[in-house]
Amino acid sequence: MIALKVPPTPHAAPPAQGRSGHRALLWDRPYLALIGTCSIFALCSTFLALSLPVYVVQGLSGPDWAPGPLLALNTLLLATCTGAVARFVGRRRTRPRIMAWAGGLWALWCATAAGAVLMPSEVLVPYLAVVVVCYSLAEMTYGPASNALAAQAAPAGSRGTYLAAFQYSFACSSIVGPSLFGLLFSQDRLLPWLAVGLLAALGTVLMLRLEHRLPQERRTPEHKSGPQDAEAESAG
Repeated sequence: MIALKVPPTPHAAPPAQGRSGHRALLWDRPYLALIGTCSIFALCSTFLALSLPVYVVQGLSGPDWAPGPLLALNTLLLATCTGAVARFVGRRRTRPRIMAWAGGLWALWCATAAGAVLMPSEVLVPYLAVVVVCYSLAEMTYGPASNALAAQAAPAGSRGTYLAAFQYSFACSSIVGPSLFGLLFSQDRLLPWLAVGLLAALGTVLMLRLEHRLPQERRTPEHKSGPQDAEAESAG
């Protein structure tokens, strides 16, 4: 019965307006700024696995066994809590503000990681577990919001090109991150945290400035989605 109601002529896509593909991307300054800002955040995102083992063992003279459980804690939190955290903050903030909040958490993570040099050895590992939780919260909020915003801000006719370019932010961070950490750590054990913390703060400021230059998402005020609305939807 459904097939009988489908028109035999396929729906034609609307004609493209103006530039498209790579030309459209190169002229889209807000989206290019989004890619640049996300490159900063992607560097923060990759820095935990790069820095934690070396920093704990060599920079803090911590136990050799500590990096494994700390990284496992991060993996466990990301695997079990990302959906709940993303839904919680998504009902209260726009995506650019969520990403800015993640940048603030990454800056806090760098500050607390640097503060580990002041911790006595008997509380070092529990303290570092709190540091990892701070990082994980930033990662859980940033990841879903950034991917959704990148897709939302890309025009429909060039979405594949835009999202492919957006993925370069992660590729660049993976290339730059190891060399940057090695260079900074060889100078001083706290220098990587200072540099990445400043970058995270810069990304936060840039994201807030970009908020009104990117497409605005449709958001329903939270007070309108109560139990009565849920019952109405179920009845419908």
